[in-house]
Amino acid sequence: MDNLFKLSILIFVSYFLGAIPTGFLVGKIFFKKDIRLEGSKNTGATNVFRVFGALPGIAVLIIDILKGFLPVFFIPEMLFPGALGSTPVLAGLACVAGHNWTVFLDFKGGKGVATSLGVFLALAPIQTILSAIVFSIVLGLTGYVSLGSIIAGVSLAVFLWVSPFFPLAKSFGLDFTRILDVVLSIKIIGTIISLLVFYTHRSNIKRLLDGKENRLWRKK
Repeated sequence: MDNLFKLSILIFVSYFLGAIPTGFLVGKIFFKKDIRLEGSKNTGATNVFRVFGALPGIAVLIIDILKGFLPVFFIPEMLFPGALGSTPVLAGLACVAGHNWTVFLDFKGGKGVATSLGVFLALAPIQTILSAIVFSIVLGLTGYVSLGSIIAGVSLAVFLWVSPFFPLAKSFGLDFTRILDVVLSIKIIGTIISLLVFYTHRSNIKRLLDGKENRLWRKK
């Protein structure tokens, strides 16, 4: 199979897996409601949590993470065994694009945080776990998911750039002489996705500045 054709399949499949509108489907199937008309109108796990409860919100969160992790971790190896190069990075970008601009909802989707988490758990797990810890601390101190997501996105980009090596790079079928090129591509795509997190949270940033942002839980 021609490499260009396989690359097209990789991007196509990754995009459509990322584009599965988990929050929308949970609302429609289990609650007969359109999540886009409820709460913050967002299809992500946070709004599902607020509108439908903890269990549906956690389920959406886990599925959205898997939407990013599975295509990056498995599909490139299936199509390019032993010669993956930067294809996992391209798969990850396609997943996030699919989630943020899903073809199933008129190219309007979530904010990409959970799916990005899944992508980078596959690409750079240690840096991603550190960023998740940052998110948890900010959320615990403030109750703002949006603020935690924004700061975690920034911290991920920082962790990626200061880290000398990525533990899973060899599992992507690379010899040592090519690892640095892939590490650079991971750092660049991490920076791009961090900027996307800023972009998709622009309305949240305005509400934070105005003191009108909703917390995940009510402040006592």
